[in-house]
Amino acid sequence: MRSRSTLALLGLLLLVGPGAQAADSAVEAEELVSQLYYEGIPYEQTQGFDTRAVTRLGAMLREPSLAEYHANIVMALGMSGHPDAFALLADYAERPISGEVDRATFRTRTRLAQAMGHLARKDPRALRWLLQRAAQPAPQPRWHFRQHRDERLAVLLDEQLLTGLALSGAREAEEPLRRAAQQARGSDALDQRLRHHAEQARRLHQRVSRDGVDALRPQGGR
Repeated sequence: MRSRSTLALLGLLLLVGPGAQAADSAVEAEELVSQLYYEGIPYEQTQGFDTRAVTRLGAMLREPSLAEYHANIVMALGMSGHPDAFALLADYAERPISGEVDRATFRTRTRLAQAMGHLARKDPRALRWLLQRAAQPAPQPRWHFRQHRDERLAVLLDEQLLTGLALSGAREAEEPLRRAAQQARGSDALDQRLRHHAEQARRLHQRVSRDGVDALRPQGGR
C-alpha cells in the first residue's frame, strides 16, 4: 500500500502534467526571445518549441509594443522548424510598410529571409518563398531606415535573400545563388558588394548542404 506522502507526490505530478509543461514552454520561449544576444539566438534552445510556444511568439510578433523583440522572434521561429512557424513569418512579411521605420522594424525586416532559410531546412513552403523571391525582380522598397534606402536598401535585402537561400542548404538554391554571383558584374560599389556576398553565400550553401546545421556552429560545432 502506498503511503500518504507517495500519493501526495503523485497528485503533485498530475498537477504539473502536460498542461503545466505546455504553459512553461510558452513562458520559456518568451524569455528566450526577450534577451539580448551578441551572437544570435542559441539554435539548440529553439528546437523544443511546441505549438503553445510558437503561438505565444506569434502573439508577441503581432504586438507593436514588443517590437524590440521581433527580430529575435522571427529568427527563433525560423530556427524552430515548427510547422506553424511559416504562416507567422509569411504574415509578417506581407504587412504593409512605408516611409521611415524605426530600428526594431529595420532589424526584423532584414532578418526575415534568414529566418525563412533556417525554416526551409524542414519546411518546403519556406524554400518556395525564398525561390519565388529570387526568381523575380524585387520592387524598390517603399520603406527606409536612415541611410538605408532605395538601391542601397534593395541590395541589402538581396543579400539577406541570398543568405536565406544558403542557409536552406537545398539543392534548388544552387542555381539562384550561381545566377546572382554572375549577374552582379557591374563596376559600382553596390554591385561589387552584392557579388562578394553572393560568392560567400555559395560557399555557405555548400557547407550547409554537406554538414547541415553543424556548418553554422563555430568550427563546425566540433
